[in-house]
Amino acid sequence: APPPPGPSWVALMPTLMGAVARDPDVYRAFMASRVCLTRLQETCADDGFVERIRELAGDPGPSPAYGPDRAQLLTLLEGAPAAV
Repeated sequence: APPPPGPSWVALMPTLMGAVARDPDVYRAFMASRVCLTRLQETCADDGFVERIRELAGDPGPSPAYGPDRAQLLTLLEGAPAAV
């Protein structure tokens, strides 16, 4: 059995969860661990991965858009074919 996660890995989890929504590479790495392709402990052992997560935590920037705003939606609907 693998050893339990160390304190530094556990402390990284809240930061990781915030980065998952903002960075596609972090999202893919996280999802690979969720579907058992990799262990998250192994992914978090990569210094470059951890550094990227910390960069995202230090500079959150704008929140990602989860869909179109009202104006964008209306524009999309105007161009949609008419329902029969």
